[in-house]
Amino acid sequence: GEASAEAARQQGLHVATVGAGSVEDLLHNLPSASHFLHLAGEHRRVLAEATQEVHPLTVYRSVPLPPPPELLAAAAAVVLVHSPRAGERLAELVPRRAGLSVVAISPAAAAACGAGWHRLVYPDLPRDDQLLSLAADLCKEGTAS
Repeated sequence: GEASAEAARQQGLHVATVGAGSVEDLLHNLPSASHFLHLAGEHRRVLAEATQEVHPLTVYRSVPLPPPPELLAAAAAVVLVHSPRAGERLAELVPRRAGLSVVAISPAAAAACGAGWHRLVYPDLPRDDQLLSLAADLCKEGTAS
């Protein structure tokens, strides 16, 4: 996103474009036979075949933590999920889901959460502002206390 692009510019890198969707979407809209640096997490999907040479660089890592006791005891809450891996972890940790709503960053992150949630939604574009807007809407609807 734009924050990563700005950090790259500050380090003297040329940023050709900034994506708003998946890296695959970005690659489909760029010239072929080019070299691209993919700033990514340690755990990432393998990219589909591309005509560009893509160089992944790990810039962050997720570490599993125990869930906060409040989440496991909550009768109602809204939980934000930023990746498929986080969705898988949430599904592992939370057996009682009926009162919990999940706002996932993408369809893939939502699918990883599994079933049984009060609500499971995701934004049109994987952007934090849209994620937070959906979460606020769910809170206003009274799906969380």
